[in-house]
Amino acid sequence: MKKLFLLLFVASFAFVSCDENEDPQTYQGDSLTYFADGTTSTFFVEENATEGYKIPVGVTDKAATDRTFTVSVDADLTTATPDQYSVGTSFVIPANEHIGYIEVQGDYDNIALEGSILALKLESIEGSNIADFDNVYQLKLSQFCPFDIALEYNGTASIVGQGTVNSYDVELVPTGNLNEYNVATIWGDFVAAATGNPSYAGEYQYAGVLSIDCLGVVTYSSDEASLPGGTGSYNEGTGNFTIILDQELFENPFQVEVVLTPKN
Repeated sequence: MKKLFLLLFVASFAFVSCDENEDPQTYQGDSLTYFADGTTSTFFVEENATEGYKIPVGVTDKAATDRTFTVSVDADLTTATPDQYSVGTSFVIPANEHIGYIEVQGDYDNIALEGSILALKLESIEGSNIADFDNVYQLKLSQFCPFDIALEYNGTASIVGQGTVNSYDVELVPTGNLNEYNVATIWGDFVAAATGNPSYAGEYQYAGVLSIDCLGVVTYSSDEASLPGGTGSYNEGTGNFTIILDQELFENPFQVEVVLTPKN
């Protein structure tokens, strides 16, 4: 038994050692250029800002000299007007580097309060090829307009035209994006209260993401794609949220009005 154990141990050690000593696998195909950090993001433009937004562009190999790459504005995907941004058409990946950057400047005064999209397309690069993936980047331009949002609320949910159904607690958890919050429940135990069936307590909580634009317009997106979301408003004076949820999955669709009032 001891000999068998020793043989298994030695074999295992040899296997691990062999794996550790193998050369790392490297990409051996054609040189490809693509957007290196996803293809969407948001640029929150501050008033009187001097710094722009840098979008990384990667290439799969290195070159001994600088390589110039070019971009264009994809008119079909762009909703931003030319007075809202400025961006060049050619940029550089430095010699012996894999990454170069596109820099976009935003004009705070002209950016639409509801935000707009600037879509950039990779066109060409010296000594490489544009990849057939991750070659268009959509940058949302938004004014930097942070709100002083409370994080704990008293909530009420009412069927529109029929009155209040239930009351509950709501906590907003910042996602890290400007004016955007995760919400574990937007209407509490609404289903249990609306059906009169306490066995539904804690079920169908309607978790999602709440976001506010610079106009105070609120959007609520459910974490479950099959569930509809809602829209509403944020009152900066009172700190209240009012959101209308569209319940279209039922045989008889209806709307639920949610009111969130900051706790004292």
